[in-house]
Amino acid sequence: MVGKELRRPAANQEDRAVNDKPGVTFAITDQGVPVIDIPNVLYKVDQMKFFKPLPRVGAYYAQALANAASGEVKALLCADTTITLGEGKPFTLADKQFMTDVADKVSKCLAAMNATLVEYAAKASDAHSPPPAPAKGDNGTAPAEEEFPSAEEEVGETIL
Repeated sequence: MVGKELRRPAANQEDRAVNDKPGVTFAITDQGVPVIDIPNVLYKVDQMKFFKPLPRVGAYYAQALANAASGEVKALLCADTTITLGEGKPFTLADKQFMTDVADKVSKCLAAMNATLVEYAAKASDAHSPPPAPAKGDNGTAPAEEEFPSAEEEVGETIL
């Protein structure tokens, strides 16, 4: 759905349009359905959202791209055969297997990216954490504080 946006219907009844109901794709995020496979969308015309004025014949397939560790849905892989090139035919088993393979690989990439981001965030947090408290010396006292030169003792040029 390039250039399209799935929007949820309004929460309150007064703002809802007559045909403003959630589409079948929201079952993935709302009900935890991992895959939606509709061989002919005309059989579910009351549940489908069509971006053209007239419903078209064809199949619809959607699969969650989820984080393997948390199960959180990060994106959706959606495909249909309702446009002219799809000729309105249902997806073959090979088509569905291909989409499942793509979804699995993208989910693994998302998990790897998330792990890398967590690692980078941990490193950045460590790099910007305050220094550890000074260690105690052999005689039980803290080592002498490092002395810094005063402003009068500093020698050098000032560059403006």
